[in-house]
Amino acid sequence: MIRIIIFDFNRTLYNPEVDRLIPEAKRVLKTLQRRGVRLFLVSRQEPLRTNRIQALGLVPYFQNIYLTSQKSRKLFRRIANESETAPTEIAVVGDRVSDEIRLANLEGMISIHFKRGLFAEELPATALEEPLYTITTLRELLQIAVR
Repeated sequence: MIRIIIFDFNRTLYNPEVDRLIPEAKRVLKTLQRRGVRLFLVSRQEPLRTNRIQALGLVPYFQNIYLTSQKSRKLFRRIANESETAPTEIAVVGDRVSDEIRLANLEGMISIHFKRGLFAEELPATALEEPLYTITTLRELLQIAVR
């Protein structure tokens, strides 16, 4: 059972090329939240990133938002520890197999590759970059997370 989902921001919830949320992002977040899944956002710290997240109306969906210079196992582990949730009950959704998917797998979390956009053709270089699930729309996430 998935109790927590950690989302990447760029190209997972937000498309920076068109300065718009990914289709159905808010609907999926709202559904997950309504079903009791706790949501966290992890993104690289960039100029005006906090303002962009606020302007898009995403803040109310997340228990916490982490902006960091680099995503790390330590941060994913911190989320698990602070929320008192086993890694096997945490899903990580991201568009980079070499980044979010690898980190999720290293921590024993459920890795969900959002295969869309700029990095859609990025292939796993190692077994640690192999996602447990692959989705091409955010709506597909509901079939995995809400059973």
